[in-house]
Amino acid sequence: TLGDLVQIRFTVSSPSGVPTGTVTISDGLHSCSASVVDGQCSIRFMRAGLRSLQASYSGSANHSSSSSTIVEHPVMRLVQQ
Repeated sequence: TLGDLVQIRFTVSSPSGVPTGTVTISDGLHSCSASVVDGQCSIRFMRAGLRSLQASYSGSANHSSSSSTIVEHPVMRLVQQ
């Protein structure tokens, strides 16, 4: 619901060692960042509608940066009756 804090979990994996670095989740307006070790961050969406989220990994000395495919997340406006 609009204004609620949404927890987003992520995983970064590699066949060659354990990745380090930061992941940023963004819809172009709202974003959050956390370390790969934390594996989660939270966003408070302040606009209703379908939000297009994408994760971006910063990379490290041994791992290249990368981005995920886009995932749609609906944010609803609470209707009072």
